[in-house]
Formats: sequence, C-alpha cells, structure tokens
Amino acid sequence: SQMRDVVQAVVAAEVAVRGISGAAELLAQDNLEGDVAPSGLTVACLTILALEPEASQACAAARLSLSVRQGDPRDVEGSAFRTMLGRLSARQVAAVTQLEDLVTAAGEAEGNWRRLRDQKAALIELEAKVDEAELVNLPLGDESEPSEEVEDERVAAVLRASQALQTWRAAAEVHAQSPHGALKVAIGRVLTRSDASKRRLQEVEALGRHWRERAMCRIFLREASDAIDKLEISFSKSDDVEEPFLKGLEAAGMEASEAEQALEACEAVVAECGGLLGDAQAMLSARRREVLSFRCVDAEFRTSISKQLEERATRAAEVAKRLGQFRREAQSRRRALESGRRVGVGAAAATALRQEAEAEDL
Repeated sequence: SQMRDVVQAVVAAEVAVRGISGAAELLAQDNLEGDVAPSGLTVACLTILALEPEASQACAAARLSLSVRQGDPRDVEGSAFRTMLGRLSARQVAAVTQLEDLVTAAGEAEGNWRRLRDQKAALIELEAKVDEAELVNLPLGDESEPSEEVEDERVAAVLRASQALQTWRAAAEVHAQSPHGALKVAIGRVLTRSDASKRRLQEVEALGRHWRERAMCRIFLREASDAIDKLEISFSKSDDVEEPFLKGLEAAGMEASEAEQALEACEAVVAECGGLLGDAQAMLSARRREVLSFRCVDAEFRTSISKQLEERATRAAEVAKRLGQFRREAQSRRRALESGRRVGVGAAAATALRQEAEAEDL
C-alpha cells in the first residue's frame, strides 16, 4: 500500500544512518586524553563523510514520501492515518538530526584532541589566577587597616580571575555540546574540575564583604570612566573621516577612488565605535545591577555610586545617538556611490556601443 511505501522509505533512511553510526564508534569512545590524537580517527572521519551522500539521499526520499502522503484525504485531525504519519515524520527528522550530528562530528573530530589540550592548558592558567587572587586576599594577621589601594588590588585580582573563569567556561560549554561524544565526555570532566576554582573565588569574595563592596564600587567607576572615555575618543574620529563630505561634496560627486576611501574610513569608525559602545553599555548595565545588590555599603554611598554610573550611561547614550546618525549618513552615501557606479557603467556601455556603430558606418 501507499503507507507501506512510506514506512519502507523511513526505515531505509534509518538503516543508512545506522550504517554511518557503526563507522563512527571510534568518535564515541573516551579517547582524547592521550598525548597524541587517537589512532584510526582520520579513517573513521573519512568513512563517515564518504557514506553521508547515500544516507542524505535516503533521508530526502523518506521526506518526499511523507510529504506526498500528507496530502491524502485520510490525513485528518484525530485519525489513525494522521497519527501514523506523525510518528513516521518524527523518525525521519530524528534520522536527519543524527546524520547531521555525525557529519559535524566527523568534520571537527580530528581537531578536537587539540581543542581539548588547549582548554586544559587554559584552565591551568586560570587556576594560577585563582591562586593569585586567593593569596592577595589572605587576612593580614594584624590590626592595621589596609589602604584603599590595597583593597582595590585585592578586589581587582578576584575580578580578573572571575572574568577569566567566565570566559573559559563559556568556551568550554560550547565544546560540551559537541556531537563528538569523546570531546563531550572529556570536556565534562574539565568543567567539573573548574568548579573547584569557582568555589574558591566565592569563598574569597565572602571575606571582608564590608570593605570589598566599597572597593568594587571604586573599581566599577574607574572601569566605566575608562570605557566611556575610550568610546568618546573613538567616535571623535568621525569628524576627521567625514571631512571630505563636509566640503560640499557627496559620494556621487567625488572621484570614485576618493569617495571609496572616505567611505571605508567612515565605515571603519562605525564598526570600531559600535563594538566599544556595545561593550560599554553591557558593562554599565551589569555593574549598575551589581551595585544595587550590595548590602554592606550604606544607602547614601550606594545611591551616589549609582548616580555616577548613570551619568556615564547617559554619555554612552549620547554617543549611541550620534553614532546612529553617522551610520545612517554613511549608509546613504554608500548607496549613492553604488548607484553612481551603476549609472557610470551603463553610460560607458552606451558610449562604447555608439562608437562601435559610428565605426561601422565609416
């Protein structure tokens, strides 16, 4: 029957994908911890990639068979026919997903031994930062009060280590989602090892919370000021790069090379300033939320810091407004330049045709 054809097509797709799974057994083994890449890995990857076209065709044939049946009059809500089609469709999708994962794993597996090694080396460097943060935050053992500079350095060491840990974990967690089973298992172990560093930093952060929060506020303000200063300096370049257009000329009326050079300079400022703006706004948003969560500083101090961070956020918003206008003008000039080029090409072609016709008349 027609439904039997659909079942056979789906089964054929599943069989084809299972055939590749057999070739991929080496990729599922926990074999990346050695000093060299696993033996036989290249052959396994090449085998998977060689078998992929046939399996893809089987999956496509199953999808086509299903699509034909989905227009059947018996395909109505609540019918056994609809239920069966739904199950077969889910199996076909699962086969396609498994095939995609196998091909992705085959494409990246040979480099994953090196990626694991790099992640482990980066973790060792991170653990050294945690050691440093822990060391500089040890109690002094006397009654003297540390200076603000000492407090700030203690907090900065913890912040550096915390930020390094977050960056490292973000990269490692991407690898932990890899369809390459060996990498997923190995990265899982490394992530578990990093939990110890996270706990150590949390313990350090709990020490002397009353002075730590005040020091963090000072550091946050310096970070914010530096970020906004860098942003404003970056955007100040817009005056210089826009100067050719401020002489009364626009892109369409300039020499093509001069207009292109000027526009590229404008676009470079947009790209650089846009990146700095995004970073500054994200940092300010996070720091403002963190300051509001502080409970060991008095309300007046917390309000003062929040107000200063708000002032820097206002400066960032002003740059964002001006950058938006500058970007729109650059885009408009780019469109005008491209339009002028198209017209120029058309005019040149017409001139060439006219000259050719005149030559034939002679």
